[in-house]
Amino acid sequence: MLCTSAAQATDFYDRIRVLYNGESDIAIIDSITSIPYDVMVSDFDQSAMWMSRAKNMAMQINYQRGIANASAKLSSIKYLQGEYDSSVYYNLQAISLYDQLHDEVEMGAMYCELGYQMKRRNLMSAFDYFRRGLVLLKKNNAVGKLGAAYDNYGVLFEMNNQLDSADYFYSKALQIKIDQHDSIGMPFSLNNLGLLKMMEGNFLAAKDFFDQAYQIRKLRRDFFGIAESKAFYGDLFKAWQKLDESINWYKSSNDDCLFLKYPRQMQYNFEQLAVCLEKGGRYPEAIAALQRSVQIKDELINEENSRTMLELEQKFLSSEKDKNIAVLEVRSARRTLWVYGIGSVLLFFVVGALWYNSSLRRKARTAKDAAIIAEREAGLIALFDATEAERKRIARDLHDGIGQQLSGLRMSWESLGSKIALQSNDDHGKLAKLNAVLDEACHDLRVISHEMMPRALQEGGLMIAMEELLQKSIGITHINYRFEHFGVESIRFDERTELSLYRVCQELLGNVLKHSKATDLTIQLFRNKNLLILMVEDNGIGMQGQSDRTGIGMMNMMSRLSTIHGEAQWEPGPECGTVATVRVQLN
Repeated sequence: MLCTSAAQATDFYDRIRVLYNGESDIAIIDSITSIPYDVMVSDFDQSAMWMSRAKNMAMQINYQRGIANASAKLSSIKYLQGEYDSSVYYNLQAISLYDQLHDEVEMGAMYCELGYQMKRRNLMSAFDYFRRGLVLLKKNNAVGKLGAAYDNYGVLFEMNNQLDSADYFYSKALQIKIDQHDSIGMPFSLNNLGLLKMMEGNFLAAKDFFDQAYQIRKLRRDFFGIAESKAFYGDLFKAWQKLDESINWYKSSNDDCLFLKYPRQMQYNFEQLAVCLEKGGRYPEAIAALQRSVQIKDELINEENSRTMLELEQKFLSSEKDKNIAVLEVRSARRTLWVYGIGSVLLFFVVGALWYNSSLRRKARTAKDAAIIAEREAGLIALFDATEAERKRIARDLHDGIGQQLSGLRMSWESLGSKIALQSNDDHGKLAKLNAVLDEACHDLRVISHEMMPRALQEGGLMIAMEELLQKSIGITHINYRFEHFGVESIRFDERTELSLYRVCQELLGNVLKHSKATDLTIQLFRNKNLLILMVEDNGIGMQGQSDRTGIGMMNMMSRLSTIHGEAQWEPGPECGTVATVRVQLN
């Protein structure tokens, strides 16, 4: 089976050699830059050589798209080889050329790739590049490229420890690839979801995702992907403490890597294999695996080590020359050492005393600030509790007092009105109008009573109350809305948490109605371990349309959340609108 992958790569390069006659030709350039992914990763050096040749040919005939496509492929190859600076250089070159060609789809894809490459250097810049790329891809409905982009976007959220958002984008990417029948891309999304479940300790769910990815790669005869999938199984069973299975998978992956000449994956496998063997008490084998890992790593960075050795040798020779000078300087330095030593000791005691005094003042100030914050929190809790208690009392008085009186008055008025209508037909219209006014008063009283303290929240819980709130506020407008919930059905949280989150949701929906000019709204309520999460996403005019962050409503939301150990953040949507995320820590 493994011979097939190598044969495919050989066939591709043989066809290119037959076409290539030393002259620059657009058809040859396009053939080279259309290299399949499997072929490209099978031999990075040969792929880079042919891509550089294609770029030079395109430059000779001023074929701008050929230069852009070759630069984009070189960016991917250099990234996979670990040459990150070269990768960024070719990426920026491709973006500039696609911009000149007005190709927003390829430009968007390259912006997303640049964001992915920048993730370990500057995560915030990486997010910024991704947002630019996603706007262009969604604008042009580039569904195929959006799948890969969402996958890599999820990685950024995973690195930022926003696992719920990572899961959302991984799942979104997988669905796109399923719809597109993208058998190359599906395993990447499935493995990402598997790794996420593995991080959460849900090993069965992780194995299910890895199994699906492995089967797809076996059907495609993607042998580099199969070697990678076997390593994922090794990682899974290592985390699962099933060491024998983990060892078998790493060894199987190494067998493939040896045939495929895939040293980077093999080095990782031996490194993890050593850990598993050591945990299993197989120390001689663990040492052998570790030595093999180090050997491969040394081979991969041999050239870099050679340069380092030359630099060290030059530094050594330079230090020998400086040593003789240093001996003379030491003798002079000793004479002044005692003077500086005594002065340093005195200075140390003075600085130490000042630092100790400052530390005491700082601790006192910190304790005072903590007491103020605790008192403020207690005050906020008392204020909100008192406010809600007063709301309950007023709602109860309205319902039980004025409400009952109005109901009795309405019944008496209907009886009296019937008698008056029998005596005089002229007053029938006036009686109907007075009945309508009395009905409207009863209805308004019920609405005010329910808004003061929603009965659905008291009787059915948070999810039921939010459904009723959406029906009565958004459901009567032109806005299309979806309410998604999972992990919260038939679960009651403590009263303060439910009430505070309900009020926050009221405020967020109010902001959407007043400021966003949205036509679509998605509300999600779900539980992730010990977090209760509310997400409100609209497709409106964006964050510039939101109310002032220092406004009363926003301050009231933040104050409420602080009393239940919650937080909120607002981000621009992938293309437009705003995404508000509220997280509440559950006990």
